[in-house]
Amino acid sequence: VLFRSLDSKQIDNALGIAGHMCLTPKTIGESRRSWEGGMSKALENSAGADLGILSALLAKEGFVGDTNIPTSFGDGLAGKRCWNIGVLTKNLGQDFKVSEQYYKEHAACMFTLPAIDCILAIKEKHPELTAEAVESITVKTFTEASKMNDSCPASEATAKFSLPYVTACALLLNKVDIEAFSKEQLDNSRIHSLAAKVKIEHAVDAFPDRSTFYTKVEIKTGIGKKYQHVRKFHFGCEPEDPMSLGYIKTKFRRLASKAISHDKIEKIVNLIENLEQVRDINEVTQFLH
Repeated sequence: VLFRSLDSKQIDNALGIAGHMCLTPKTIGESRRSWEGGMSKALENSAGADLGILSALLAKEGFVGDTNIPTSFGDGLAGKRCWNIGVLTKNLGQDFKVSEQYYKEHAACMFTLPAIDCILAIKEKHPELTAEAVESITVKTFTEASKMNDSCPASEATAKFSLPYVTACALLLNKVDIEAFSKEQLDNSRIHSLAAKVKIEHAVDAFPDRSTFYTKVEIKTGIGKKYQHVRKFHFGCEPEDPMSLGYIKTKFRRLASKAISHDKIEKIVNLIENLEQVRDINEVTQFLH
């Protein structure tokens, strides 16, 4: 009944959103929507967690599911996945994947982060470098990231998947936080002018072992000076390249302050640091509004 009330474009978007939530990592990486501004990427963690909780509750009550799950949305639902229960339940209750949680330092797609780090490292070493002095910026990176080459993104969603845009933001703003994707910055002519000078190149050896990859940034000025930096990046950053607890708390306080009071923020921080003693998660969530 609901689908009958949708037009063709709405149906197309509904299928795309539903399909995205059941895509495998491989098909997610191949889906150009991820960096063309599709908003459903934000659903991956929240909807996945919600679906996982719902599935567990249903199974606990005796609900029988289909074990012949298709391998992916993109292959026409042709394949079937067979899993090994022993592998899935190995060390259950002992190993917790939450300890391998991935934290982003910058508010953009993971594949753009090494380029941002390179720009910030160059700026730190050469504070005299200005955007006006730049003649060109070349970003050499791996296949997937090299496709993120839209130099004039039209929205917050597309900007987060634009290497030219985030590279320009890093040089001009000295950071790439959520404010970098505000309407004010999306309309910033200086950012767009600098982004137009960014060239993205595919480096065939930038992803040697499929667990780490690197990005190289080269800046050339109008008077012939050159600056460069290379950043090696672990897939997920954690636990191979962890952020400090202090940095994570600082970032949480900065972002949470836009929505809740200082007192609530500190109560949440204290509860999270002592989460093992929290008997009811509502003790935490009551301070989120």
